[in-house]
Amino acid sequence: MLSPKTEAMIKTFIKVTVYFVVAAVLIILGTVSYNFGKDVFANEGYEEAPGTEIVVTIDSGDSKMDVAQKLYDNHVVEKKMVYYVQSIIYEAKYIPGTYTLNSSMDGESIIEMLCTKPDSDGESQ
Repeated sequence: MLSPKTEAMIKTFIKVTVYFVVAAVLIILGTVSYNFGKDVFANEGYEEAPGTEIVVTIDSGDSKMDVAQKLYDNHVVEKKMVYYVQSIIYEAKYIPGTYTLNSSMDGESIIEMLCTKPDSDGESQ
């Protein structure tokens, strides 16, 4: 049997450990959330200018996640979830067609282009 003093020390140790774990989890979640938010609102492309021109086709019925996946697969965006959230924030309404994008474009510019009808050359009007 443990003495009351030992039991009190063990309980205190457990409480302190739980507080440290909770604090560590909150710090990690806060850091991850901050970095994700920073990426969503950053005006940075996949590559620095001049970038690479990439042709992407948006099909009728493609969802925002489908478009994010196509852009990610074609190295137009670095993180598909960041682009997906941007497409929700900027209320993207994609127009099917073939577009010539540049890997140095930021998310907002890409959304603007993909929501504008492309001409026959793949450039948006």
